[in-house]
Amino acid sequence: MRTRSIRLITSLGALSVAGVLLIQFLWIRQAYIAESRTFDHNLHLALRNVVESLCQTDGLDVPAYNPIEQISANYYIVRTSQVLQPQTLEYFLTAELNKRNIFTDFEYGIYDCQSQLMVYGNQVSENKGKLVKASFPSLKEDQYYFGVLFPSRQGYLLGRMDFLVYSSGGLLLVIGFFAYAMVVMARQKRLSEIQRDFINNMTHEFKTPLSTIKLSAEVIRSANEKDSKERLHKYATLIEKEADRLQSHVEEVLQIALVEKNKLQLHMQLQSVADLLEEFDQTALEKVQVAGGKWQLECHCKGSKIKTDTLHFQNVLGNLLDNSIKYSEGAPVISLDVTDTGHEVLLTFKDEGRGIPAQSLKHVFKKFYRVPSGDVQDVSGFGLGLFYVKQIVKAHNGDITVSSTPGRGTTFRIKIPVVHEK
Repeated sequence: MRTRSIRLITSLGALSVAGVLLIQFLWIRQAYIAESRTFDHNLHLALRNVVESLCQTDGLDVPAYNPIEQISANYYIVRTSQVLQPQTLEYFLTAELNKRNIFTDFEYGIYDCQSQLMVYGNQVSENKGKLVKASFPSLKEDQYYFGVLFPSRQGYLLGRMDFLVYSSGGLLLVIGFFAYAMVVMARQKRLSEIQRDFINNMTHEFKTPLSTIKLSAEVIRSANEKDSKERLHKYATLIEKEADRLQSHVEEVLQIALVEKNKLQLHMQLQSVADLLEEFDQTALEKVQVAGGKWQLECHCKGSKIKTDTLHFQNVLGNLLDNSIKYSEGAPVISLDVTDTGHEVLLTFKDEGRGIPAQSLKHVFKKFYRVPSGDVQDVSGFGLGLFYVKQIVKAHNGDITVSSTPGRGTTFRIKIPVVHEK
């Protein structure tokens, strides 16, 4: 399946999931609003009946005005001019709420507006807990009023929607599984592309030297006495060079396999940073000069020492150098600045090459990853070099970061802990 088709399917799937989630959210929201309105309506009727029952008990007329006021979503007050008895009020409240199928915990308080004090408060619950005292405002026009608070109103309403909530949870699980499947499909597609690119690169990298070796071998085999020794030596040297190239490719792949299996044996020794850089400096200078470029090394840590594997540490620097040369548009300009910060040695490896796009920076240390360059891959390699560099630096308890500006170059910063001798 083509990448464009997969992206289209993924996009449509994401839009479908978003649409289903939006519809589900609106559905639950509307259902909650409907339950809330039903609760408020039934509660007003229940509280109105409580007022009528209290008036009948005391032989008073039922007030013509609406004595019920909703202060907040879960708090109501009821005005009354009569002295309230807590036991009577609680009895009528419980009876009317049960009659209206409102089975939830509530708290009530009786407030005396003359003394501006709550004269009584209690909690009605199956499990008696700590009373949450509501803020009872002062009302001047009435002598008494009582307030009713429903602390678990929201949970009660959601509980009445349990079937809808459970079905929504099941739908979310299905959507989650679908999203996970899409992620796995995308990941498998990416792995398939990486594997294909790796095989193509490996085929190309192996085919070229093998063709050269085969051609040179045929020339030597068909040589006669008239062929000069210089000509035969030239082809023999070419065979040796291409064989070394093949061997380096094989060793690169094998090293990565060992790194992944944690079987890479590092021979860590205390080394002078200056000595390590002196050896690398000569190699780097020769490579850059052959490419017609400029190389500069600045070392500000003459007495610093680090614990390292010399071979693999040189390979790390060599990989960075080779990349800088390969990805330079013209004559390479490369520098290495080394500084001892007190706790670690900071190696800043900088070039003025083509740079790395911002979207590729977070992937450059991944195995097999190569920075896209269109349909033509003009730089050889397996995409294993920087992965190897990252693993070796980690094995040295160090860290490596990269920054780059396309068209202006790339900078790698390596930090290796310094060893202070006692």
